[in-house]
Amino acid sequence: MVEAINRAHRMSLGFRRIAELVSRTQIPSKECIFLSHHRDDTEAARAIASYVLSAGIDVWFDESDHALQFAVRDGDPDRVTQAIEAGLNESDYMVCMVSGSTVNSYWVPFEVGYVYRKVKKLVIMPLKGLLSSSLPDYMRATHVSQGRRGLNELLAQIAGSSSLILEGQGRVTRASASDHPLRSVLDE
Repeated sequence: MVEAINRAHRMSLGFRRIAELVSRTQIPSKECIFLSHHRDDTEAARAIASYVLSAGIDVWFDESDHALQFAVRDGDPDRVTQAIEAGLNESDYMVCMVSGSTVNSYWVPFEVGYVYRKVKKLVIMPLKGLLSSSLPDYMRATHVSQGRRGLNELLAQIAGSSSLILEGQGRVTRASASDHPLRSVLDE
């Protein structure tokens, strides 16, 4: 099984300074997905983070970034911005999970704007029940991936494989499976 980590946790443990000093070209690293979401969607983001990690792909999920959590608790927008930028700079892809709550977010549009031309792929992923047509214009101007099938295809692309091979390896679950771990989070 391919081991994956939540890089937000690693960065919280003091590796942030090391990451600044050592360039990516000197240390080969795996691909990483930054998971952007509104605070109201933390449970869905946690489930998606777990699924991505089980596929053997690193994530940056804010829940494990203690510096970010302290900055939010202290109401310090400069430190929040620095923590988010550090996570975005550590990532190759961004999956922006969108729900009805996202339209009220200040940080999700910032993350999308900041990363728009910096990552290999920006993916907008509507959560269960949200139609792509209801997305804000700035989100529809990029790649919109619908549901579990879209997530599996993204993970396969990142892994340099096919979703069928990842399914066979037990790294992802068939999108139509009745026992899919993201059935309550994403449409098929």
